Amino acid sequence: MQNKLRFALLLSVLFCSMLFFMATSPQAFASSSISSVTTSSNLLHVMQRPPSNDYTRGYRQGYNDAVYDCSRTSGRVQPKSINDYNRGYTDGYNYARAHDRACTQKPPQRNDYTRGYRQGYNDAVYDCLHQTRRAQLKSVNDYNRGYTDGYNYARAHDRACTRR
Repeated sequence: MQNKLRFALLLSVLFCSMLFFMATSPQAFASSSISSVTTSSNLLHVMQRPPSNDYTRGYRQGYNDAVYDCSRTSGRVQPKSINDYNRGYTDGYNYARAHDRACTQKPPQRNDYTRGYRQGYNDAVYDCLHQTRRAQLKSVNDYNRGYTDGYNYARAHDRACTRR
């Protein structure tokens, strides 16, 4: 029983001290709650679409054009006149060419061996389906080595060649 009384007394003391501190410094609590409300309303306002000015429209257009050009490996002539739209266009275009995934990640270049291997494999499958055979190439370069390896692998392992 005494433990319950001690516990109740301790809780009441803590509660009273909390009320005392809240009553003596209302400005601190009021300003923190007001600033959080103001901040959140400012964030909502900022997250809405910014006003579309000439620079922003030019930046977006330049960025989109650069991504389009990168996917087709071409380039564009940059505008020479100095106004907000053209400055934005040039900035957006240059940024995308330097940072966008479509412009910075180039597909891996296939070497001659790989190209030969694929061609030999495909030819072997074709030959198996049509029940023909090809003469093997005698010259020794990367393409021909790949062609021979791909052809022989397909003849030995591909489903079109191994079914009987």
